[in-house]
Amino acid sequence: DPKHDAKQYFFDAARDGSRESHYRDTKLGVTLAARVAGSLPRELKKLLSEFRQQVDDALPDMYAWFDDNSLHCTVRGLVD
Repeated sequence: DPKHDAKQYFFDAARDGSRESHYRDTKLGVTLAARVAGSLPRELKKLLSEFRQQVDDALPDMYAWFDDNSLHCTVRGLVD
């Protein structure tokens, strides 16, 4: 059920481990990440920038963004 999956994803993604320090500090684990900073098309970079601005406008100080040169795509399972 897609609605249940979306609710479960949000529940798992919003857990305490999904905080800025979780991503910036050293942490042991297994993650598959593809660095994409240097390979994004200009239009996609523009869309990401606009998205960030809209989020910051709607939810000030709620999110801490990675630097552009740190952009990546992470594939992982949200399991205990």
